[in-house]
Amino acid sequence: MDGWSGTSVSVPAWLAEQVGRSGRVVASDIDTAWMLADDVGFEVLRHDVGVDAAPMSGQLDLATARLISAWGRKPR
Repeated sequence: MDGWSGTSVSVPAWLAEQVGRSGRVVASDIDTAWMLADDVGFEVLRHDVGVDAAPMSGQLDLATARLISAWGRKPR
């Protein structure tokens, strides 16, 4: 996008910075290898949105999604 700038910081890492020590960020994905949570202050859960129940249901103030539609069921 013309005029935009970006960063390589992940959404969970950015959220962890925003909530500070008094908040909690939990990131979930089917492939957690890309999440280096040890250094950036968020928890990591392995979670398959096509099979598993929502993690921490009812305990969240904010939820975001990353490419969920790309992992939906295959067309018949």
